[in-house]
Amino acid sequence: DTMKLIAVTDGGASGAKPSGWTVDYLKSVRRAEQVAPWSALTNGTGTITRIGLNDGSATATPIKNAINAVIAASSGTVEVYVAARATDVHPDHKATAAGAKACSASVVRYSLPIEESGSGTTYSPASMSDAIAADNAYEPFGWTSSPPAFAAMRTKGYKSRIVST
Repeated sequence: DTMKLIAVTDGGASGAKPSGWTVDYLKSVRRAEQVAPWSALTNGTGTITRIGLNDGSATATPIKNAINAVIAASSGTVEVYVAARATDVHPDHKATAAGAKACSASVVRYSLPIEESGSGTTYSPASMSDAIAADNAYEPFGWTSSPPAFAAMRTKGYKSRIVST
C-alpha cells in the first residue's frame, strides 16, 4: 500500500507567520513541516502531490480533480482520509472536505481533531516511536502550524479519531 498526501496549499497566508518571515520563507517552512513528518510516518515511502492553490481561496473542484487523478493512477481500492472537516472555520479546510466528499473514492473518512469532543473511530499509532518521530520532525519549524493541536496530541498519546461520511 502506498500512502499519498495531497497538499492543497503551501500555507502562505497563514496568520501564524512569525515576525520577519517573508511569505516565500513561510511557504518553505510549511512545505518542510509536511515533508519531515510524512517521511517519518511512511518510513520514507509516502509521496506528496502539491496542488498549489492559493492559501485562503481554495475551492472544492480542483481538490476533487486532484484526488480523482490520484485515484485514477492507483490500482486497487483507494481510501481517502481528510485532515479537514466541513464544519471547520478555515475556508480552505471547508473546500478540502467538500472536494473529498465529491471525489470518486468509495471510502472517505475525516479527522476529528483531538481537542474537539465527539465520537468517531479512535486510532492509536502502530508504533509510538513513529508518532513521536513525526511530531519531533516539526520541532525545527517551531510547530508553527497549530501549537495547541500538537500539545493535545502529545497529552492524549497521539490518538486520532476518524469519522466516515
